[in-house]
Amino acid sequence: MPRFLFLLAGLLLLSFAAACHAQTPPTAASAEVATVSHAPHLALVPVPVPKPSLQAVHYYESGNVLWTVTTLWGFLVPGIILLTGLSARMRVLASRLGKSWYFTLALYFGFFILVYAAANLPLDWYAGFLRPREYGLSTQPFGAWLTNEIIGWVVELVAGVAFLWIPYLLLERARRFWWLYIWAACMSVLVLVIYVQPLIIDPLFQRFGPMQDKALESRVVAEVHRAGVKNAHVYEIYQDAGNMDLNAYVTGIGGSARIVLSNTIINKLNPKQLLFVVGHETGHYVLGHVRETLIMVSVLLLPVIWLMKYLAGRLLRRRGKRIRIGFTAVEDPASLPLFLLLFVAFNFLLTPPLLAYHRHLESRADRFGLELTRDNHACATSYLILLNTDLQYPRPGPVYTLLQADHPSVATRMDFCNDYHPWLDEGHGK
Repeated sequence: MPRFLFLLAGLLLLSFAAACHAQTPPTAASAEVATVSHAPHLALVPVPVPKPSLQAVHYYESGNVLWTVTTLWGFLVPGIILLTGLSARMRVLASRLGKSWYFTLALYFGFFILVYAAANLPLDWYAGFLRPREYGLSTQPFGAWLTNEIIGWVVELVAGVAFLWIPYLLLERARRFWWLYIWAACMSVLVLVIYVQPLIIDPLFQRFGPMQDKALESRVVAEVHRAGVKNAHVYEIYQDAGNMDLNAYVTGIGGSARIVLSNTIINKLNPKQLLFVVGHETGHYVLGHVRETLIMVSVLLLPVIWLMKYLAGRLLRRRGKRIRIGFTAVEDPASLPLFLLLFVAFNFLLTPPLLAYHRHLESRADRFGLELTRDNHACATSYLILLNTDLQYPRPGPVYTLLQADHPSVATRMDFCNDYHPWLDEGHGK
């Protein structure tokens, strides 16, 4: 295991070096965004992609360092919990206190979450609180940030206590088709989580409600209806002062599906730009991207579950007693960090194709939004504002794109906004 982590560290550091130095243009001040007027001729005026500011370059390069550290840390923490025997000792303590099988598992998971959260807290504090403040992206008070972190830990604990017993019970009882039963259970839980997230989980972290600007809300609803969505729910996030994130997303499935806009993005963009963003998010909804993603995840999850159990069993048979981790069976709750370690490894290997798939969905949503609004200038300037506000790097290198980018680059999106207008040539788009 240490040799594997050493090799992985070398590969990640090499990837980081390539990402930092690939396609780094000279720095320049970020361009100011002009307010879009109502003049029709502005629709086809190309919006140039600006060179990144010095601050944006620093943010991009420090982000690559952070990604490298975070990725390695994701392997290191469960590896230490496993190889030091700490996991087995927590299970022994849980069995003494819990007595029964279920309460042993629940207590063990509570101990695990406590240790795991404590180990990740310094990195989470830097990435989620200190770094955004250093770059002027947030003025959120520490108390508000810490409150959200604690809520996140509680949600993880409740979810683990509610659902973790299912795969471990199946590993112990279902000897023949355990992989199929676990896959079915995982997909059922995933669908349930996606459904209840906007109804129960998201409101724990943010305040939701109807749009405050009723005139703008009427225009948004009219556009969504024009896209063919008659029962769309549009919500506004009332973000606290200091939270500057420009959020817009589609969440939920079935009756819980909704389009969400933050008050910050509503205040930052003019109505035409906001309507393009709404068109983009409506594209995700209309094109069924949540459904497509669920299908893709279900296809990938089945072999991953089988391989994780196979590799875990093989490692325990060959190495379990030699490295003295305190257990020898995958059904033992102490195997959780081993499964987590294998999951992190599979997630790392699958990251490039998954990110490519997500970028494809985002490109399709961009096309949908632009065809719905047919406002190239609003499309391009909305991304220019997001670029300047979020310190996005307009043209990242290929290694960054391969390993980190879940959206097309801002430059790619602005180029598309500038160049795509088939309706001017008697076309209708897709």
